[in-house]
Amino acid sequence: MSDRRGLRRILTAAWHDAIGSAYTQRWINSERGLQVYFCARLFHYLTEAKLKRTVFVEPRVEFKDGTRRHPDLVICNRDQVVAVVELKYSPRGKPSPEKDFNTLVRVSRVLSQVSVTNERYRGPTKPRQYGIAANAVLCWAAVSKEVSVPLPKVNARLLGARLLHLEALAHADRGPTVLPHQ
Repeated sequence: MSDRRGLRRILTAAWHDAIGSAYTQRWINSERGLQVYFCARLFHYLTEAKLKRTVFVEPRVEFKDGTRRHPDLVICNRDQVVAVVELKYSPRGKPSPEKDFNTLVRVSRVLSQVSVTNERYRGPTKPRQYGIAANAVLCWAAVSKEVSVPLPKVNARLLGARLLHLEALAHADRGPTVLPHQ
């Protein structure tokens, strides 16, 4: 089974570009802003790689038991969710990863299909059913103040090799340190 190295490279490159350009230029001042610039770079790299993917921004993901989550990004191929991305923006503090990791763990345990829909869209719509790829990338990306955020150990262990952890450490006296280093 593939570990989705190509998609991991694309997510990492999009992260580095968004932080290295938009954040450094002071264009990002909220989590929504981070979503915008990260998605712009993500679309660029997906197009460059000639990968046809659907990227849902803050969709409703509904599980068979009726529970719902709203991850920041869900990336799908034709039939499966291939990545879920949770973003945090807290350049003057330490973001709390617990809620995001609970969502990522919930997605990682799905053995059947989930319903993905943009519930705020007005017009004819039908929730689309997707399976969760066994090797889906489960990404947590955060901008935080100066020190790397410790991840919830139990949840990080449950996600294992599927976890992609991206960070940007904001400093008062210089530009950000972007992790992982390329």
